[in-house]
Amino acid sequence: MRLQGCFASAPEEAARLFRASLAKATEQGAKLWALRTAVQLAELLRGQGDRGAARDTLKPVYDGFIEGWATEDLAAARALLTELG
Repeated sequence: MRLQGCFASAPEEAARLFRASLAKATEQGAKLWALRTAVQLAELLRGQGDRGAARDTLKPVYDGFIEGWATEDLAAARALLTELG
């Protein structure tokens, strides 16, 4: 679903697919996939001017990590959160 969201033709469809992917990854305990999806959804929301929703989407997923802070995925998420304020 996450990759389908990347190639969706409409932002609304992409957001729907990202949300479904995030829910499934969370349900399965797949923290890295949840993070990657949350970053993509947050970037989409930021692009639509909804910085608050972007931050609210990404922060809880990011805060669920207790290690791996030097990884590229967490560094990208941290940079996006910093940008979102």
